[in-house]
Amino acid sequence: MASVIPFSAAPSEPAKPKANVLVVVGTRPEAIKLLPIILALQESESFKPVVVTTGQHDRMVREVFKMAGVWADVTLLRSDSVRWSDPRYVAIAASTSPCACSTEFV
Repeated sequence: MASVIPFSAAPSEPAKPKANVLVVVGTRPEAIKLLPIILALQESESFKPVVVTTGQHDRMVREVFKMAGVWADVTLLRSDSVRWSDPRYVAIAASTSPCACSTEFV
């Protein structure tokens, strides 16, 4: 009986890195309008959204994002809203994503 040699596919090319797309949201209406775009970018094989909130309508934007399971990578705070006693607000911009500090955006 002849032995069967399994067919192996050609070696695949290494995955291309995703391009970062900066999405800036300030108000609740902007969050509602940009949410489908953020979700589509998250599902994309070519793009990665980097979501920045300006803090203008901070609580309302977070509520909209929470319904869809989206979290901001960077939150900018207005100087009058900084709570210096809270360690989460030590800096004006706090990043939770290493790509948010990159200059490689689409």
